[in-house]
Amino acid sequence: MKNIKKELEDDQAVLAVVPAEGYTESCMGDLRVLAKANSVCYITLNKTAGSLKELCKEHNVNLKNIVFIDAITKTFADVPYEAEQVYYISSPAALVELSIAIEKLLRHNINYFVIDSLTNFLVYQKSPKVIKFLFSIVKKIKKTKTKILLYVVSIKEQEDLMRACVRLKG
Repeated sequence: MKNIKKELEDDQAVLAVVPAEGYTESCMGDLRVLAKANSVCYITLNKTAGSLKELCKEHNVNLKNIVFIDAITKTFADVPYEAEQVYYISSPAALVELSIAIEKLLRHNINYFVIDSLTNFLVYQKSPKVIKFLFSIVKKIKKTKTKILLYVVSIKEQEDLMRACVRLKG
């Protein structure tokens, strides 16, 4: 079992390649560790913030230290831009909106950003655009003390994205 906190102490940006089987448990386990005594921004591209809050409760994750950027809910529900501990983005394809929300939260000294998952970006955007966006975000984060954990589901079709993410460390 990996020690995500230790990995993030060693590297400011960590790519977690997780098999589809056990994916939720892995993410929730990492989030439980990170949110124990640190502020976390969890960027969700595949689940609503409401469903993630329920998952967090089921997995004993400290919700008090988490703010969500939800890129799914506005695709099917009329919600405001902001609610308690949640910023809503119009869709996972809205990379500029997402970038603005991340920049806003970076000013609030978030300890960790978690993106779940890079794989989902590719449903909405072509790989080169996603890679460019990720380089931009990681570059902004690296100017701070904030750490970033990027999840990708381990499937063959995502090999180009994973190779590009490995280059993010440089």
